[in-house]
Amino acid sequence: MKNIDRNTALLELARRAARDRLQGFTLATKPDFIKAPFHAPVFEALEAVFRGDCRRLIITLPPRHGKTEIVCRRFPAWYLGHNPRAQLILTSYGLTLVQGISRDIRRVMADNTFRALFPECELSPTSGSLERW
Repeated sequence: MKNIDRNTALLELARRAARDRLQGFTLATKPDFIKAPFHAPVFEALEAVFRGDCRRLIITLPPRHGKTEIVCRRFPAWYLGHNPRAQLILTSYGLTLVQGISRDIRRVMADNTFRALFPECELSPTSGSLERW
């Protein structure tokens, strides 16, 4: 019986970490994400944006260091999970890049893990548009 209680407690801690912290959310929704020490300040800075403590942020890292995954895919989904009525704008130099990332965000939000963490946040069943959803 104690193992069941311990496992339940550990699952609840993991769920809270995934809901409350962007790093936990990223690891929960993308288990193959390889976390590196240089990601910690990125997660912290984006959480400051979420809290409203930071109004302007520039993140510079070399290519293939997780910027797009964290900033463009996981952060908008996590943010919308907490603020389902928020309006976000995703921009880029190319339409196909933005459409692909938009599709990825929707895929994250449609996943069972996201829905378990944020049951009050639902994608509109009538809008499949990549440009407006």
